[in-house]
Amino acid sequence: MEEKINRKPKILIVDDDATYRQLLTLHLSKAGYEVFLARDGHEALNWLRPEQQPDLILLDLLMPRFSGLDVLTKLKTSTSRTPVILISGAEWPIARQGANEASPDAFLMKPFAMKSLLEKIESLLSPASQANPV
Repeated sequence: MEEKINRKPKILIVDDDATYRQLLTLHLSKAGYEVFLARDGHEALNWLRPEQQPDLILLDLLMPRFSGLDVLTKLKTSTSRTPVILISGAEWPIARQGANEASPDAFLMKPFAMKSLLEKIESLLSPASQANPV
């Protein structure tokens, strides 16, 4: 039981923008999360195996090779119940359509305040939200 209490939650950041990955890694690591990175949706799928399943996925909407929508579609057809925060810097109509189609657990438009991101992560990882999935 103590191991679970001391374990850092694992967050998978999936974004094709290297600067964004670095910025998010810095802030999430400082906030006490263990961070893993994928440059696109194809790499993200390599992390979605039961033995290394992240606790939460921070997923960019538009990426080459395999988009955030593709990853979410794949997640919905699996047994995974990993919460997903979809992020996007796309024009609002495109981002809104993507978020509506994908129905992630949360959605943030880039650029977003780090405080907003951390609050969303905390709420999605809280025991109450995991006990009562939406």
